[in-house]
Amino acid sequence: MSVGWIKNISDETLLRDLLIPGTHDTMTGPCQKRYYKTQTLSLSEQLEAGVRYLDIRLTRDLYAAHREWKSDIGGETILETLKDFLNRNPEEFVLVRFQNANEKKDDFDRYCPALKGLVGRYSDLFFEFSSAQKEKISELTVGRLRGKVLAFECSPHEYEATRAGALHWAYPWHDCPGLAIQDLWDGPAVEEKIAAVTNALDCPAWKDRLVLNHISATNGEPGYPDAYAAVLNETVLRGVRDLAAGSGRLAGVLIFDFVTEEIAEKIIKKG
Repeated sequence: MSVGWIKNISDETLLRDLLIPGTHDTMTGPCQKRYYKTQTLSLSEQLEAGVRYLDIRLTRDLYAAHREWKSDIGGETILETLKDFLNRNPEEFVLVRFQNANEKKDDFDRYCPALKGLVGRYSDLFFEFSSAQKEKISELTVGRLRGKVLAFECSPHEYEATRAGALHWAYPWHDCPGLAIQDLWDGPAVEEKIAAVTNALDCPAWKDRLVLNHISATNGEPGYPDAYAAVLNETVLRGVRDLAAGSGRLAGVLIFDFVTEEIAEKIIKKG
């Protein structure tokens, strides 16, 4: 079990220099629809396995969902799980991306106030910025983040969803200073996806950024998330092992579909 792996890392270590296991569409463990299912482990199981990046997609009534699939897991339950985990493991931290699960993106006027209301009730859980626009996420250190959720929020800027009252609780997902994202997800050839992941792992132009490197994909010839994961996960683990054995830079967040305890442990050990 890798539940307390961050406690062994120096406070002065930059977030961008860590190798962090993460999950895409984190809450789909209970989903029984193949196209929408991307995980088998529950949120608690992922955290206990060492996963430290989560992708939380909520409806406007604050239930976890993935496209047309909607769970009975509420946003408050998710934050309570995170709160309990960090209370028990105060030297850890968790990166969390929050996103409107509605693919039509036509209800931000309802989603954003609901989300900000939820966040306001858990204000102590979140890392707070003096000014997220001026403080690059790539410059944050481990010591500043311990015991907190470091959040991203994906809504358009005009809805000001990254603020809940006076609390600046999240970095904007889009145009975030110091952030680089690889997310070639919509039907790439397997070889093309592997190249994108590998390049992001050791990209000189991104060495001063926090890199969010998605292993996940769907559509295309494989057709489904599980079919991509069956090839990509093991291939990426081999690539990480080879980079660790060489002199290449090995850092960033590796965001998996169908993460396992073994995958998370291997990523942590190579970081």
